[in-house]
Amino acid sequence: MTDYTYTIETRISKRENKEIYEYFEKYFEEYNKILRYAWKIMINDEKKSINKLNQEIQRKYGILKRTANSITRTLKGRMESLKELKNYELQQYNIKILSLENDIEKLKNTLDIQKKKAEENKMTVRELEKYRNLKRKIYYKRQKLNKVKMRKENLEKNINEKIYKLGFGGKNFFKKQYNLEKNGYKTHEKWYNEYKRKRDSSISYIGSKDEKACNQMFQLEKNEEKYNIKVRKDGKQLKENIEEKYVFGKCEFKYKDNEIEEELKEKRHALTYRIVRRKKGLYLQVILTKKIEADKLRTSRESGCIGLDYNVGFIAVSETDKKGNLVKQKKYKLRYHGTGNKAKNEIREKIKRILEDALEKGKSIVIEDLNFKKVKAGMFKGKNKKYNKMLHQFDYGRYKETIENSGKREYVEIIKVNPYNTSKIAKEKYCKRKINIHQGAAYVIARKGQGYKDSIKKTA
Repeated sequence: MTDYTYTIETRISKRENKEIYEYFEKYFEEYNKILRYAWKIMINDEKKSINKLNQEIQRKYGILKRTANSITRTLKGRMESLKELKNYELQQYNIKILSLENDIEKLKNTLDIQKKKAEENKMTVRELEKYRNLKRKIYYKRQKLNKVKMRKENLEKNINEKIYKLGFGGKNFFKKQYNLEKNGYKTHEKWYNEYKRKRDSSISYIGSKDEKACNQMFQLEKNEEKYNIKVRKDGKQLKENIEEKYVFGKCEFKYKDNEIEEELKEKRHALTYRIVRRKKGLYLQVILTKKIEADKLRTSRESGCIGLDYNVGFIAVSETDKKGNLVKQKKYKLRYHGTGNKAKNEIREKIKRILEDALEKGKSIVIEDLNFKKVKAGMFKGKNKKYNKMLHQFDYGRYKETIENSGKREYVEIIKVNPYNTSKIAKEKYCKRKINIHQGAAYVIARKGQGYKDSIKKTA
């Protein structure tokens, strides 16, 4: 049994919720000002307990204990994430250093072989040019190695001294002020106003399952097709009108509405809400937690499996029966790649169709458990442009995360298998049947998920 946390989002209609919009338009700046102050205290005085920090910001800003608790818990989560990120960056630097040292060692060995020939003046003009280029290459590799080592030392120093920087509003957006015209701003004031809106654009309400409706400050109540919103005021706006403690509104969820309703009835977990401001208006995010139990899964590997081989531009799919025989093949084309919304939405749409197929047949999905940390750090990076382009376009992390999260939401079993030799096994054993290499690899992946062991012939 495992706990799974996921987010459901809806847009709050401005036409139906003028009171909600008016309240949050004023409260965003106040809440985020307190958030930044609490972060400053947290990073400068790490020994200070969360309870003492709560009390300090309550006294300084006159906010409720529950609001202070939401702020400090939000920041504690950010701090933990930042620590993990810095440790990950440190690992990446270690991999890069090892990679560069290996490259330099190989180049030096080649240079030593050529050095004798150069000293004896036995080189042709072309060979001499290559020899000089090799020396330049080693020089630039050493320069790069020194830079990476310096960055690693600075990072280690920051980690040891517990220096963690967090840019509210985003570093890239902050840098736009240094080139206003290029970024479409006539004055610094216009940039600053937009930066402030971006920086102060979210408010979290962390709940508890012991509280009414699992959250004291923000509550939802089902009313026919829609939900009634009830928000407890805080800060300056509560002091200005102490008699009106709440603001009210309405919203509806077109996706997973039944799960929100069920959680409000059962009250098994705390409910956390987040209000996010974007260009099109206010959005409400509901963060739910549910337990994934083996007996609740709607698919099984005993019925057969659906193996997926993810590639740049497409996903190859092979389906097996309960005996591991190939029964069906399919290919889902992917037109987009990178970090844009088109690529993200396309992967989601294709995975949704794969999951629907898996649920219809009651078959588990099998994927490769790939790890590109070392590859992307440069340890095993290809030397040609074509390979590097492929690596850049390979959105495997997002694909893997999407399919795992979707599987948990729909109770579809997602099996991860070792990717070792899948293509080689497919080429040797199954591609002779007029199956292409990618469909063959997907077939091998599906069989691995069922527990079948395929192997390649050992050469003498």
